[in-house]
Amino acid sequence: MVTLFAQMMKYQHNNGFRVLTINQLGYDTTNNFFYIKNLPSPNYATTTTTATAIANAATMAKLSSS
Repeated sequence: MVTLFAQMMKYQHNNGFRVLTINQLGYDTTNNFFYIKNLPSPNYATTTTTATAIANAATMAKLSSS
């Protein structure tokens, strides 16, 4: 079990995964989705794609808990 965990952590580290804290998340009450605060965006398309992915994940979580 420890070996699997170590492999997973190494994969995430090597592939640029980052840990987010609760303080780094915001919630848009108008559109009902979470977003990452102060996310540096090189262009509008990336921000829109990220926001859409987060909104879709929040929607799926909401549907699965119903």
